[in-house]
Amino acid sequence: MFMKKPIVVLLLSVLSLTTFSQQYYPLIEENRSWNVLNVVPSWGPPFDSSCNTASYLISGDSILNTIEYKKFFISFEETPVNWTLIGFLREDGVKKVWYKRIVDTNEVLLYDFSLLPGDSLKLGIDTTFYYKVDSITTEIVFDSIRKKYWISQDDFYWTETWIEGVGSNKGIIGSAMASTVGGWSWLLCMSDVGNLIYMNPDFGSCYINTGLKEMSNPVISIYPNPAQNEIHCVLPVNSEHELYVYDLSGKLVRQLSPKPVAESSTPLRLITGSTVFKIIINDLPPGIYFIEARGEQVLRGKFVKE
Repeated sequence: MFMKKPIVVLLLSVLSLTTFSQQYYPLIEENRSWNVLNVVPSWGPPFDSSCNTASYLISGDSILNTIEYKKFFISFEETPVNWTLIGFLREDGVKKVWYKRIVDTNEVLLYDFSLLPGDSLKLGIDTTFYYKVDSITTEIVFDSIRKKYWISQDDFYWTETWIEGVGSNKGIIGSAMASTVGGWSWLLCMSDVGNLIYMNPDFGSCYINTGLKEMSNPVISIYPNPAQNEIHCVLPVNSEHELYVYDLSGKLVRQLSPKPVAESSTPLRLITGSTVFKIIINDLPPGIYFIEARGEQVLRGKFVKE
């Protein structure tokens, strides 16, 4: 008699899990849009990286080789009015998302939401590699519980996440871009028929503006970039500078008086007439940051925290 209540609770739990496992949130639907932050680096002096926000929109149908797709558009306007067709997207009946650029003849696999932890598959637009699912958790999105996939690629130390009905944290078509060296991207927001459904918790806006003046000509060389735990800043030798680190909104997140990176008692020299300073950044959230070195002159630079 006293075992009935635990059995009832167990049955209810099983039914609840069964109900959740049957719920799926498709990704490709009419009038769905994404805002994605793109960072394009410059690999030589003056290391003038640039960033922009691209908006993507699904609108309209198209039949290509008897296969039905959704038209896929891009705009770089803060309030998009003018859209440019760049490709076609479709989601099949087994939870796979396919992308065909307007310049390509073949489609590529972007997502597979039928995967289980431990599964792997080939993904990529220009170059394909094997990616694996490390784990699957859940995330609350717009009052709904959705699956969140944790993806990695060992050769390039690449990690990303997918959320059902939202896409990759690297952007709707930024998934599986581990080998890309031309820049980085992050999902900012996803909307459905103009209604905000998801905002990246690492950012506070759907359209990024640095809020900082005169950041277009950085002269501080920073490496590695992007970085996870620490960066090294190259400043003139024997210079005295206070370092200020700002986030994309212009908020001051760090202020310090740097000390040279030392090999024994000698500062580490990258090039003649320069000294390297180390800054620990492992406690900063992922995103883009700007550095000002204030001394006899003001020097500036940018870096990406992964």
